[in-house]
Amino acid sequence: MGLKMLKIPDELYKFVDKSKITPVLGGKSGAHVYLLENKERLYLKIMPKNMGFSLKKEADVLGWLNGKLIVPEVLHFSGNADFEYLLMTGVKGISAENFFDKKTLIQKLAQGLKIIHSIDITNCPFDNRLDLKLKEAKYRVENNLVDEDNFDNEHAGLKAGDLFKKLLDTKPKNEDLVFTHGDYTLPNILIDNDKIGFIDWSNAGICDRYQGLALAFRSIERHIGKEWAELFFKEYGVYGVDWEKIEYFMLLDEFF
Repeated sequence: MGLKMLKIPDELYKFVDKSKITPVLGGKSGAHVYLLENKERLYLKIMPKNMGFSLKKEADVLGWLNGKLIVPEVLHFSGNADFEYLLMTGVKGISAENFFDKKTLIQKLAQGLKIIHSIDITNCPFDNRLDLKLKEAKYRVENNLVDEDNFDNEHAGLKAGDLFKKLLDTKPKNEDLVFTHGDYTLPNILIDNDKIGFIDWSNAGICDRYQGLALAFRSIERHIGKEWAELFFKEYGVYGVDWEKIEYFMLLDEFF
């Protein structure tokens, strides 16, 4: 969909008018994402109000993380009756999807996740603990907001309501709480020599450590190979992987 059809706010035209505009494909939130290239590389996210997601949280998370991690800087956030708009700076580095040295990449992925999980959660305003995430998942099921066509292969053809019942039945009894990215996958990690940057923070917040480990494992399996998972867990510092939690948080991700 072209930018003219997305009712760009007047204050964004100074960024859009003289830029080379390229749509960015991928992602499952339903947002329209554009790369704006002029004197610098900026990213504009536009979210339709009827998608069941809001860009406001991502804007707030990025503000809270400023100075803590290498993340985009928010330049503009606004909304109207139909859309929300989030303009951000880019993050320097090579996408982890395109990093050719697999061993080094696995080490960087583990290092990056450890850095995120080390953030002090004492005054963190973003709460993704299981009770809250299950309430969100229930709302999304009841309002037909879960994309059943985008389920992982092992859940293909199943109904969201049936998977939600499984979530309730297999909920872990204990949570090892840390600050989590929410979608710690290769496309959201940028590597610049010894520096690691992170994008797409819409699902960030306090949650079980295994939320990040599970999505990292799934991304490694898909993009690099399952045989590299052992090294990843070793580099992170997990010995005796809780595979039930890995499966649980991959299942939870189907709803978001």
